Amino acid sequence: DFIQPMLSFMTALFTSDFKIYLLLIGSIFGYFLSRNIWTVVSLGKKNPYWYGLLFILVFSFIYAFWDINVMRFTLATHIFFFGWIKLLLYKNKWGYLFMIFALLVHFSFAIAIAVCLLYQILGKNFVKAYFIFFVISFFASDLNLATIKSQISFLPQNFIEKSDDYLDDDYKKKRVALTESKNFRGKFYQSSLKWAVGILLTTIYVHRKKIKGNLPLENLLAFCLLFVGVFNILSVIPSMNRFQFVSYLFAFTLFFAYFNGEINFKEKRIIYFCTPLILFYFVMKIRIGFEFTGLLTLLGGPFVALIKDGDIAMI
Repeated sequence: DFIQPMLSFMTALFTSDFKIYLLLIGSIFGYFLSRNIWTVVSLGKKNPYWYGLLFILVFSFIYAFWDINVMRFTLATHIFFFGWIKLLLYKNKWGYLFMIFALLVHFSFAIAIAVCLLYQILGKNFVKAYFIFFVISFFASDLNLATIKSQISFLPQNFIEKSDDYLDDDYKKKRVALTESKNFRGKFYQSSLKWAVGILLTTIYVHRKKIKGNLPLENLLAFCLLFVGVFNILSVIPSMNRFQFVSYLFAFTLFFAYFNGEINFKEKRIIYFCTPLILFYFVMKIRIGFEFTGLLTLLGGPFVALIKDGDIAMI
């Protein structure tokens, strides 16, 4: 909302070639994505098992490189994750700065930051309450959008104007109709990941004594339960389901850190049960990526992409 137009303006001072602008955006996105992947990998105490690799892959592709088509939200997501994970796990105060950057890229991250600040106040000691809230969120009924509109009247006018599109009943009906027109894969691949996340988070909560004393993982579990729960409920608002996938970044960070350690046979069975659900999502995500990724771009790399005109989609 601020940084993206500023980058557009700065690039336009030197060139009118959109590829140069895309190179700049892609470089920023690539930096934060690569740092975030490394943060997840660094939490593992040993070489990853096959399911550890699966968790890293899914983390890497929840917002993949082709998702810079949705430029502002995708950039804001990885900048936000970069900042908050530093604060949550390592108490690095620089994280606040990157969270502010995320807000300047996409205004809706004010909601995510508010949840983070709430967690800062409450802390990990309410993990049982977070878990109850998390379970309830999976079965919460539709919220009334008019009620939500009335509850945000105290916010600045600019924020309310930007929120109007998200809280419009007609827009919600259009989104529902669009979903209903999709085939089985299109309708349910996102839900499959939601339920896999729910089952795996519940498993970790039940066995949470294993991470007692490991403050970073205790914080990550408690925060995931709260964050996923909030955005499960808010997903009834059109376009807010995007934040469910932001929450899954934190969840898969936790899954890698927890399950790549010593786990028992029952926990392994849970992983085997959830693997088809995760793979269903992952395969569909790759299939969608084939629509946005060119053959020459993939084979030729960034230098070829700068000079070529036209391409053949991988699909």
